[in-house]
Amino acid sequence: MSSSGHAHEPLTGSMGWDYVVLSVSIVAVLYTFLGIAILCNDYFMPCLICIQKKHRMSDSVAGATLIAVASSAPEIAGSAVAVIRGGTAMYDLSLYTIVGSGAFDLSMCLGIASLFAAEPVHLRILTVLRDSLLYLCGVILLALFAHKLNIVVWEATCLFLMYILYLFGLFLLEPRPKFVDNKKNDTRAQQQQQQQQSAIDSQ
Repeated sequence: MSSSGHAHEPLTGSMGWDYVVLSVSIVAVLYTFLGIAILCNDYFMPCLICIQKKHRMSDSVAGATLIAVASSAPEIAGSAVAVIRGGTAMYDLSLYTIVGSGAFDLSMCLGIASLFAAEPVHLRILTVLRDSLLYLCGVILLALFAHKLNIVVWEATCLFLMYILYLFGLFLLEPRPKFVDNKKNDTRAQQQQQQQQSAIDSQ
């Protein structure tokens, strides 16, 4: 019994169970991050690189289309579910998810990727200014549209068209790189080795 006359709640009660659930949740989240890292490194990025080479897409175009859409798919799904379910709280959740994920990508994702990079990350100043200007315009438009606490169809269409115009400008301004076909190089190397081996055998 305590001095106030009340018995202490045992650790094995609800509070102890909360600690167990929290610990298991943290381990599960870390394990999920590890699984995502393996999937991205072994399957996701190689597939995107193959698509990029097949369609001769520059790094800027591939990053703004393939990687951006793939990494933002959970945000799109979460925002769509929040809007479909309705309610002021759900609309706020959708908006905070979009804006918060952008801030997280700019700060945490870029910072962590730079920390674990094998060499210093080199950026092109024009690319950084171009994408930062687009992001700033998008945030300003969103603030102008959302100040009245609702977004109508034509405002959403403006935001959508701004991204489409951005992609259209990327395809026009960015040069299409020439990728080296590794299969052809391997075939040529094998043919040269066979010719050298045949010359040695004939001698």
